Amino acid sequence: LLAAELPRMVTALRRQLAQRSGKTRSGAFLLLRELATTLPGGLADHVAVLLPAVDRALRDKAATSALRMEVLVFLRQVIDSHPPEVLHPHLALVAPPVVACVGDRYYKVTAEALRTCASVVRALRPSPPAPSPLDMQAFVPAIYEAVARRLAALDQDQEVKEASIATMGTLVSQAGDALGGRVEEALPVLLDRLRNEITRLTAVRAFESILSSPLGLPLDATVPPLLSELCSYLRKTSRSLRQASLLALRALATSHARALGPAQAREVLAEVAPIVSDRDMQLAAAALGLCRTVVDADPATAGPLVAELVLGPVLELVASPLLQGVALVRVQELLARLVSTGAAGVSFGGLLDALLAVGRRADGATSGGKQTLTSVAACVAALAAGAPEADRVATIERFMAQIQAPGDGAAGDQLLSLYCLGQIGRRVDLSAQRTALMAGLAACLEAPAEELRAAAAFALGCVAAGSVDTYLPLIVAQVADPSQSGHHYLLLQALKELIVSARPAALAAHVSTMLPLLYKQAEGAAEEGVRAVVSECLGKLLAAAPAAVLPALHARLADEAAEMRAIAVASLRFAIVDHDSPLDAHLPAACPAFLGKLADPALRVRHAALLALSCVAHNRPGYLADCLPALLGPLYGETEKKKDLVHEVDLGPFKHKVDDGLELRKAAFECMDTLLDACADRLDLQPFIARLIAGLTDDYDIKMLCHLVLCKMATRPAMAPALLGMLETAAEPLRKTVAATLKENAVKQEAERHEELVRSGLRVACLLSRIPGAESSIKWDEFVRVHLKQGKLAGRYAAIQAEVDGADEAADAMLVG
Repeated sequence: LLAAELPRMVTALRRQLAQRSGKTRSGAFLLLRELATTLPGGLADHVAVLLPAVDRALRDKAATSALRMEVLVFLRQVIDSHPPEVLHPHLALVAPPVVACVGDRYYKVTAEALRTCASVVRALRPSPPAPSPLDMQAFVPAIYEAVARRLAALDQDQEVKEASIATMGTLVSQAGDALGGRVEEALPVLLDRLRNEITRLTAVRAFESILSSPLGLPLDATVPPLLSELCSYLRKTSRSLRQASLLALRALATSHARALGPAQAREVLAEVAPIVSDRDMQLAAAALGLCRTVVDADPATAGPLVAELVLGPVLELVASPLLQGVALVRVQELLARLVSTGAAGVSFGGLLDALLAVGRRADGATSGGKQTLTSVAACVAALAAGAPEADRVATIERFMAQIQAPGDGAAGDQLLSLYCLGQIGRRVDLSAQRTALMAGLAACLEAPAEELRAAAAFALGCVAAGSVDTYLPLIVAQVADPSQSGHHYLLLQALKELIVSARPAALAAHVSTMLPLLYKQAEGAAEEGVRAVVSECLGKLLAAAPAAVLPALHARLADEAAEMRAIAVASLRFAIVDHDSPLDAHLPAACPAFLGKLADPALRVRHAALLALSCVAHNRPGYLADCLPALLGPLYGETEKKKDLVHEVDLGPFKHKVDDGLELRKAAFECMDTLLDACADRLDLQPFIARLIAGLTDDYDIKMLCHLVLCKMATRPAMAPALLGMLETAAEPLRKTVAATLKENAVKQEAERHEELVRSGLRVACLLSRIPGAESSIKWDEFVRVHLKQGKLAGRYAAIQAEVDGADEAADAMLVG
């Protein structure tokens, strides 16, 4: 809709840009900037008529600093959000006035002009070392001279210093070959700024950009002092400085590997080693990536150094239950690369034994121990996948022998071996070991220890994922075998692991086999856990092969059994979270049918639909573009407390009320919270707020959810008008919440919940009271004056106000930083 109206809007704004009023032109450029931000590339057809207005405004001697700022910000946004070829015909027009603004007396205009110069340089040559279609010499010298003057000056604002450093880094990295000898002039100045505590972070980032440049710039004289400075910064307390230094060192090791002699490599690795820990996984991942790059630069020299300085911290990190994600991937890459070097001290056998020693110390019965076993197994698999064939086969046979080892004393080795075999099976085809492997895994499925049985199911699924055609028919046959009914849950877990881990192309041919099997298991399942696993399997299959699975699931939405309808709806959640699947071509049109089950007569189906709606709104909000209005009515209906779902249970000495609809209402209000975050622009706020206020009279859990959502809304200026209209009705339920008293015989847990609820209610009242115009509501103003600012709640309310003020100041400080 906005794109369709864009030509008319631009025509109207052109007339405003021709006005003499500076405020009018500032407002017009502000709106144009928002359009460029909202519709990236949308102004491409209008650049030719808008940029002359930019030129006029920047050259206008009567223009205010505020107007120049707005024009520069708009121009930078246009350059950054549009293809360079759209801007090329017009750079000669806008570049000179932008360069002139670098010399402006007002520091904010200068800083913005410097940032815009950086954008001009990136547009001028978007893909170095490919030549620019324009004459570089017509632009680069003038930009360099203007930036260099600001870079060399010391008596200027911090914002200008940082902008000049960043812009010089961009200029050298994108157009250094067009600067000639000027690069040698700029680098010492940047190095001086690197040594300055005030500007060193920006300078480190600028050097990372220069070091990453594909232009092959002559930096030999700069690299040695730069390397020493960057290494010293790895000891600093500033996290952002250490992170930037790691990235810069990695760029240096990549582009200037010849500068990393044995002494320099030792210096870098010695400083990196303390960062390889679970205190900060993001920094640890960056440090491990740097180690890998150093090894790539000189395997013979760096391999033994990594074994000496870094391997110990790496093994400690592998033992941490916090290791996962990118950091785990970096550990695997580093270990595999070390083995491939063949350097002394980093043999396959040595690393394998070190990893297995870490795994043996883990307690597989705890969640932390399971994560450690998973990490160890993933690293072992990375080693095995890159090892020579003989070593890999010997390792697999070693693990297969261990999973068949009887006796309690071997349980730890069995568990570790199962995890290792599973992870190796993901990477390596184990079809040749099918008979012995299946026999060993079948024996482990009979083990008395639950963790061994779960590990065997995991290993079976992972091994099958690496060779679907070989192992999937075996798993399907066992699931269908009535004699294996005691293992059906474990076999379904193995099937789920297979579906999650296998390539979609490998699964496609087997969808017709798996779907009937999964449906049959769900239909005969007495346990909720089995149905949950079936839902997840169906969802992952849907993500892998939507064209084949979606029609079958759609048909199950009309199944007579509520359990089957709930499974079909729940499967949508597990499919949606897979962002790499080709769902966008199939699911948007099918979503109304799945989410329409909010109106299903069965409670469990409606609950599944609420969870699915939350998941879709969070992960793929675009799917709700057309169907959301029709879903809001049933959603709001589920927020109501239904008397027919509340029943009384006779417990002998006393009676207890059970609310079967509580979980449903919690899911409904949580869904409203998600919709507010993801689809606020599509909500009619009046009925939305009305349901929140109705929830203020519900049970504890519902009240807390409503408080959370109202606090979010109160901090969003766009929602203030809608909230103002509802303050009258919110006053009384909030008053009852904050003024409620406990029974004398209340236990400690009840007292803590009551205190938490009162604090939450006071926070809501505080934030709502800050909405401009809130005092005009008579009932609300009376509630705040009489019950909050006076009486027994006055001190607690004042404390909440102070907390809110402190949070606002902290948020402002972060934005400024």
